Amino acid sequence: MTTAIHTVPDIADRAEAAPAKQPRRFFSGRLGLGALAACGAVGLGLAATFIWPLVGASTTEIEPKTSGEASPSIVAAEEPGVVAMSADQQRAVGLKVGTATAGTAAEELTAPGRVAPDQGHFAFITARAPGVVRSVEVNIGQEVRAGDVLATIDSQEVGRARLELRTQSQLLEVARTEAEWQKEVYANTLELIDGLKRGDAPEEIQTRLGDRPVGAGRDLLMTAYAQYRLTSAALGRVNDLYKSGVVAIGRHQQAQSAYDAAAGSYQALLDSTGHEAKLANIRAQQALRQAETAVDVAREKLKILGVGLEEPTAAIAASSQASSASSVADESSLSTYALVAPFDGTILDRQLIVPGVSVDLTSRLFTLADLSTVWIEANVAEGDFEVLPHAGGGEVRFTSPAYPGREFAGRVLYRGDMVDEATRSIKLLAATDNAERLLKPGMYVDVLVRCPGEREAACVPDSALLTENEGSFVYVRTADDRFERRPVALGGLSEGVVAVVGGLEPGEEVVVEGASKLEAKLETTAQGSNG
Repeated sequence: MTTAIHTVPDIADRAEAAPAKQPRRFFSGRLGLGALAACGAVGLGLAATFIWPLVGASTTEIEPKTSGEASPSIVAAEEPGVVAMSADQQRAVGLKVGTATAGTAAEELTAPGRVAPDQGHFAFITARAPGVVRSVEVNIGQEVRAGDVLATIDSQEVGRARLELRTQSQLLEVARTEAEWQKEVYANTLELIDGLKRGDAPEEIQTRLGDRPVGAGRDLLMTAYAQYRLTSAALGRVNDLYKSGVVAIGRHQQAQSAYDAAAGSYQALLDSTGHEAKLANIRAQQALRQAETAVDVAREKLKILGVGLEEPTAAIAASSQASSASSVADESSLSTYALVAPFDGTILDRQLIVPGVSVDLTSRLFTLADLSTVWIEANVAEGDFEVLPHAGGGEVRFTSPAYPGREFAGRVLYRGDMVDEATRSIKLLAATDNAERLLKPGMYVDVLVRCPGEREAACVPDSALLTENEGSFVYVRTADDRFERRPVALGGLSEGVVAVVGGLEPGEEVVVEGASKLEAKLETTAQGSNG
């Protein structure tokens, strides 16, 4: 992330008219930074902030002011940390002064951290079902693709589950065929009954139905129908003759009885045939649904085991020592399943497994991770909790002792919600690219979290900055010939400009060149007074 400073050019003009302000002190609770002491104490730690982009305004250099009277070579300082120097001597040593401009700096915090795998691409590969290792296809450090076979295992439980699925699938085919047959029989039976009720001729019905299945009751029903039609016709002729007095009443009664018997048998068969066809169809459809459910149950058992339905994979086939044993390999494939990589990654660890070793559900056979991206886990101290609400989506920079002088970048994923009672810290997570594979899980890093949001700052050239131990300070001109040594809290550096978030106000005049000469004079004066 590019960093610079926002400045307000006219702050120096306003400072001339406004009464002098007391310097603002900024205390930082960041790891590795010293507290800002009062009265200009030395040892100020680096402030936990960084600089936002520069808006075009730069520090204006101001030539030292001259007075009308000659000044002595050195004017004795009456206050600790103050150097007095005449205008002539300022020019002689090349002293230059600039005005601190107003700007903004975003907050940042520092914390210790470690590299961890991206949990979204990290997996422990375990056995899906207890069994015996048949083959192992990968080694530690090997790159694999999603779907690659890692190992194959022979398991009785998997064999039984696959055999049950195969059996239920075969029964399903039988039930489906029976259901389709009974459905067609029932439809044709209804059509047959409709024709009979309409009184269609048997020849016409036979021609219409043809070879279409009607069921075993077709012959009986058609025979009863023919007999019914025959007795009906005979009864009609006898009735005519009986009315004419040609036949006796006994003959008429005999014909009537034959008709009644044929009509009763026909009607009974008509009703039973329709009912039985309907019932057979219902039973067949119910059997089909039961068979489908049994197949679903058997398939779900395999899904729970996490193995395929039928898996004669290339790895399983390759494990057969002789080509003549291919049929055996095909049979054994019912009980053999493959462990496959769930995503692209690297085998980080492999248990001591070889063909013939028994494994169970607790066996962690492989550790797989995609290390193209990794996580940074930083332990943020309580003193920095106030900064955390602004850290979401913020920038992370971190360094590692393994790569001196190199800085890595990442982005904040999670700001933490639980405090570790032992360390009184919150775990902050960040993601970073690791295409070069330089970052190894478990490495310790020093993390700098740069948080969005602006904080007022005074901006000066980096040439104005002096350091001592872990502290930083500048020389501020408080009068024409007086310069105060002032500890400051820094907010970062960008393109030669540093943001000061504590100890300096915009509009104050700061020595931008020759500050080291003032420091030398101050030390000389201090040594003389001590002597």
